[in-house]
Amino acid sequence: MQELVMQCTASSLPKHLERIHRQAQELNLKTRFEPQESLFPAREENHQRVCLALHFFPLTPWHDFLSNLEQNPLSQEKGLVGCVLDQVQDPRNFGAVLRSAAFFGLDFVLFAKDRQAPLSPLVFRTSAGGATQLQLVEVTNISRALKSLQEQGLWMVATACTPEATPLEKIEVDRPLVVVVGNEEKGVRREVLKGCDYQVNIPGGSGTLDSLNVSVAAAICFHSLQRPAPANGSAP
Repeated sequence: MQELVMQCTASSLPKHLERIHRQAQELNLKTRFEPQESLFPAREENHQRVCLALHFFPLTPWHDFLSNLEQNPLSQEKGLVGCVLDQVQDPRNFGAVLRSAAFFGLDFVLFAKDRQAPLSPLVFRTSAGGATQLQLVEVTNISRALKSLQEQGLWMVATACTPEATPLEKIEVDRPLVVVVGNEEKGVRREVLKGCDYQVNIPGGSGTLDSLNVSVAAAICFHSLQRPAPANGSAP
């Protein structure tokens, strides 16, 4: 159940909230007024005296996601279609990855139930709305999930600081790709790396810094591997 909560009374609705209240009524969305700040659900967050209370966020169940892939395959796509998070534990990094994934038009972001930052108000706020534009898929085992995605014709591209890693710009976007990024400290786990089709690095590094923040690295990968722009008509 969802409800809109406003920090005011029904008789003293601030002008900047009138439009939101009207839209809520048009959507048959229940509105609750809480004039006391101590009773307002978002009292510990920055807000504009209005919030949407969700009892749960609608994740895409893994089996439904796979079934949809079978019915609507991405195997004919070229370029980046999704992202997998392997134990990303900082909620701000999680939210930043979701924001970038939505910006670059990815279809889904997949992550594990355990040893992973959970979806939270901080994740949603950091995503700047990106979380609502993606299929968010929670799984119990990352390695098994990657194998299932490969069976659907998708190719896994993992970020890694290894001798075997290929410079990111050398990866061709001639097939459907999924970027795999790992933990802030340890990166993508060895067993997950073994199951990926490519290991890539982002050329750079200076002095004592040889890696990037995971959300920054993810955004660079998204940009480099994004789907080719559609042709704008035929050439003259």
